Amino acid sequence: MLNTKFDNIDELDDCQSKDQYQMCQEQGLSETVTMQVLNDQARDHGRVPMLWDDSEYAGFSTVKPWMKVNQDYKTVNVASEQKDPNSVLNYYKTLIKLRKDPKYIEAFTYGEFVALEDPNDHTIAYLRKGKEHTLMVVANFGAAPVKFDVNENSQILLCSDKATIENKQVIVPEGTAVIVLL
Repeated sequence: MLNTKFDNIDELDDCQSKDQYQMCQEQGLSETVTMQVLNDQARDHGRVPMLWDDSEYAGFSTVKPWMKVNQDYKTVNVASEQKDPNSVLNYYKTLIKLRKDPKYIEAFTYGEFVALEDPNDHTIAYLRKGKEHTLMVVANFGAAPVKFDVNENSQILLCSDKATIENKQVIVPEGTAVIVLL
């Protein structure tokens, strides 16, 4: 779910947001600027009704819920995510399935953690070395692709976008996470 856009203080239920609203108003900030601040910082984003489908009130209820329903409920909801093989929901389902796979559970759960050098100051990369398998996890948050050496028989087990293995290197594009079996 994306953050809900709250249009006025009455749509927020959090006492911290109400206090922050009062402080912003006392400092002379406009209503527009105050709501921008609250939309950036409000804790209520995590308290809005779950978006189950594109029906009224996002399938959460048949009556108006206590808080505003996210404005994107028609397109961003569990029902639409289930149908999209590239959705965040299905990516996480695949990730959980991989984590529980009997072949890799030992490496993920008990394997030795080995941090890898960050090539661009925006990458998290490490190995999980198990008794039978070694897995490489790379999450590239940078603005350019990164490369890491892999074995000749390495294979990508999971990728959030389009990482490739070429010439014994995994190439991880910007904004991509990958798990490689070494």
